[in-house]
Amino acid sequence: LRFTSGSEQEIKDKISGPIQDIGEQLKIDFIIAGRDYPLHSTLLEGLYEGQDAVVRDNLFENLAESSEIAKITDGLLGERLIYKYLLLDKGNLLLTAIDIPAHLINFREELAKLYLGNGLKPLPLDNLLHISLARMVQILEENKQSKFNIYCKRFTQLRHDISSNPLSLEIVSLSASSAFHLLHELKKD
Repeated sequence: LRFTSGSEQEIKDKISGPIQDIGEQLKIDFIIAGRDYPLHSTLLEGLYEGQDAVVRDNLFENLAESSEIAKITDGLLGERLIYKYLLLDKGNLLLTAIDIPAHLINFREELAKLYLGNGLKPLPLDNLLHISLARMVQILEENKQSKFNIYCKRFTQLRHDISSNPLSLEIVSLSASSAFHLLHELKKD
């Protein structure tokens, strides 16, 4: 799922910007959504298990243009989803949605069938709808533990701020491209 520019700006103002500021202040390097890769929320990933990149790209291109995708996703555009909880998971900063609507769960099921019918392996995302916002990649050695402790304290405050004032994000489009293509999209610009 991709979000409107207004929704992306809200994420930047409330989460990504503060994380980037923390990184600059503490000399911590982060990979950040919207800066280093497109901001998105994955409904279901389809894994191509082959080795041929051309075949992979053609497969996803055909899926993206298929009428089945359009039929399955009908009604998602313009919908708002509530994202409330910031979590750290294996170094990734995630923003998770609450109350995944039943029709999104149905969408995942239909999309999984479509993936299987087109030679892809659906990767399950049961009970989870999230945005991977950032990943810490390096803390300079000088005062490393102190910097990490400050980061944790600021993250905890940010977590409380978001959970008390959740983000309502509007869907503007759906990408049926491969994860590889989506994550490398910014590099082309």
